Amino acid sequence: MFKNLLLGLSLIFGLLACTPEPKNAETQVLYKEGIDYRVVSGIGVDKLSTPFIIEYFWLGCPHCQAFEQPLEHFLSANPDFKVIKRPAGGGARWTLDAKIFYGLEHLNKLAHLPQLFDLYRGKQVLPNKQVISEFLQSIEIEPPSFFELINTNAKISARVAENVKEMAANQLKGVPAIIVNGKYLVTAGPDTDFFGLVKYLSAL
Repeated sequence: MFKNLLLGLSLIFGLLACTPEPKNAETQVLYKEGIDYRVVSGIGVDKLSTPFIIEYFWLGCPHCQAFEQPLEHFLSANPDFKVIKRPAGGGARWTLDAKIFYGLEHLNKLAHLPQLFDLYRGKQVLPNKQVISEFLQSIEIEPPSFFELINTNAKISARVAENVKEMAANQLKGVPAIIVNGKYLVTAGPDTDFFGLVKYLSAL
């Protein structure tokens, strides 16, 4: 299981320090490669138009859960940005949760992602199959068919495997991991204007 508490805390505290607009040229913070961000490679982006954010996440990660609301606020204020969510795999539980995400996407049910996050949010025990089944029924999905889908669909398994491969190749050891335009991993500390940095990287 990927664990990186420092990265998660940096993201959360960085969000609290964000400002609505970049500073002017005289006072603008100089973001530095190797400190605030680093270059990554091999991230599949197809023909996505910029600017966009790729977020590697896990439903059970409290830092990923906390990141949802600030990210939505940023996207509302910056509609030119897109976000591509990529659930991290790895261990059996993370792989299951990643497949649940892609199963919902396959069925055009990702509008219910906030409700899915709520199943995991603040819980001492991760939701079991019964809890997930009740959630599926609440959004008019038959649980047996859904679990068969995510356990047998080759495309879903391939997408999870690709996420694992991309994270390993770029040494992404924690979530949430935020990559701008498929090129720049945000590694900023807690005092950084997080979304100011995102906008800065999007223009490189």
